[in-house]
Amino acid sequence: MTIGKRKGSAAKGAGGTGTNGVNKVGGSLSKNDHWYLHQAFGMAIDPGTQPSMEASGGSTTEYTDPTGSWKSHKFIASGSFVVTDAGGPGGGNVEYLIVGGGGGGGASGTGGYHGAGGGGGGCIKTNIGNNDLACGNQTYTVTVGDGGPEGTGPGPGAGPPAYPGGPGARGGDSSLAGPDITTITAGGGGGAMGSQSNPDSGGSPLPGGGSGAGGSPYPQWCPGQVTTGATGHPGGIDIASPSDGWGNPGGYAPNSQGAGGGGGAVGEGGDCGVQSPNNFSGGPGGAGAQYSIVAGTPALVAYAGGGGGGGNGPAVLAPGGDGGGGAGGRHPNPSPSAGVDGTANTGGGGGGASQGTAGAGGSGIVVIRYKYP
Repeated sequence: MTIGKRKGSAAKGAGGTGTNGVNKVGGSLSKNDHWYLHQAFGMAIDPGTQPSMEASGGSTTEYTDPTGSWKSHKFIASGSFVVTDAGGPGGGNVEYLIVGGGGGGGASGTGGYHGAGGGGGGCIKTNIGNNDLACGNQTYTVTVGDGGPEGTGPGPGAGPPAYPGGPGARGGDSSLAGPDITTITAGGGGGAMGSQSNPDSGGSPLPGGGSGAGGSPYPQWCPGQVTTGATGHPGGIDIASPSDGWGNPGGYAPNSQGAGGGGGAVGEGGDCGVQSPNNFSGGPGGAGAQYSIVAGTPALVAYAGGGGGGGNGPAVLAPGGDGGGGAGGRHPNPSPSAGVDGTANTGGGGGGASQGTAGAGGSGIVVIRYKYP
């Protein structure tokens, strides 16, 4: 078949009619002509430049990776993804990464040097590699979840009336919603209980699929929160999630002084460790998952790491999980160190404290991309 020269009137956009009624050769076909030829003749690839989606919202990046040429829209705050041209009949397919806010770390009370648990990483939901969400010429609402606020304790030297330590809060949910799609929600990570707070210092299931917070000790043998539905990411790069998302349980606090780390997308939170008597490190935060959706490889970014648990004594600080998790604090007399905040726009959990202020969870993020020749 010859494109641009045919009997009868010229194809739309293909040059028109020349001298003595002879069709001109060449010119360009419209977007609808490309789609028509693709449908009518079963072409695997449309001739000329393929129709591309046009949209606005967030901060944009154009890049090429081994899977093709893409345009990404990164949202670090809530906003709108506005599709002005879906790229042809049937709508344009997009890939997304949605990460909930990380949970806040817990703070410890007085009457001892008990660390408190690290916050859990936010849930990750993504269809990367599937490219199976069709968007039309619509405005889509993007919600980026806040990190959960940190717990605060009474501080060193406070008397027994001043405890218990304060709990951290659950991270906010992130979501993508629109008039022609089913809303996709990634839940926030779990907030850790404060130690010496009450007999239930952990173990409650976390609704919504984010990773669970680490267990805070006192009483002894406090389990971390567990997730409901979410499963552990296998650890590779750019892997689509199950419908309930990626998430893991928090770590245990198997003694009265160190706390468990918050769970991450890839790994469970670590349990409290013991270096020597009266020297207890908190458990490390679980690792987050790596994705290249913002700018392609090798610009990998890890998301949804768990916060480290608080410890006691000169033990090594418990690190947060790769993916924005904050390190846990400790209580090396005479002054405590605070838990570290989770990194903004990663969904990392906040670090737990020991007689000090814990770390807040990091805010979430939403990224949308589509083929952009």
